[in-house]
Amino acid sequence: MIGEQPVRIIKTHLPAALCPYAAHARYIYVARHPMRCFASIVDFNRALLGPLLPPIATLADWFCSDRMYWLPWPRHVDGWWRRAEQHGNVLFVHYEAMAADFGAVRDTVAAFLGYTLTPGEKRRIDEKCSFAYMKAHEASFEMASPTMFSAGGAKFLAAGGSAGGRRERDVPALAQQQITAYCREALSGSAYPLARFYPDVAAGSGAPPSAARVADRAALGRP
Repeated sequence: MIGEQPVRIIKTHLPAALCPYAAHARYIYVARHPMRCFASIVDFNRALLGPLLPPIATLADWFCSDRMYWLPWPRHVDGWWRRAEQHGNVLFVHYEAMAADFGAVRDTVAAFLGYTLTPGEKRRIDEKCSFAYMKAHEASFEMASPTMFSAGGAKFLAAGGSAGGRRERDVPALAQQQITAYCREALSGSAYPLARFYPDVAAGSGAPPSAARVADRAALGRP
């Protein structure tokens, strides 16, 4: 069609089991430590629900169940890892690797998509993918329209940069133990190498590794 863009980008939280597959498409999946995912989704629900937000214990029970948005973390990660193993047009990336060395992940993604970036393009990508830029343009990245409770100051982008690696501090110890145990057990028979990327979850310690350690082990998320 005249004027049609040659590339379309579709953002989704769908698990692999519910996401249509096409051999001519390219899929980039980003996994994040389950404790940080939980802290983030608590923020998201707080922004939507305000004073109606359920207690953290209730949210932890929900997070560790099939009632969770888009299926629970272990099933989500396992499904996309298997799809990445089976299909060369699926790239599996970890958030912690991006936080540790965004340039390396940026270049891996570009190569995966068949692009060679100029220095200027790299600089523009780095700028527009930075937390500072996203925070300054927060309305463009929000996942849901404001509600009557949004006036309370809750923000979609609650933290970023180095602070984004410390979200587990916002999760009470009992919830951390519950989430860690659930994820470890749910992935016990999975092909996803939990001990390689999140050894704290595999060991049951509940304290996420540093971004640098994840990046050093990870080879950008590929087996």
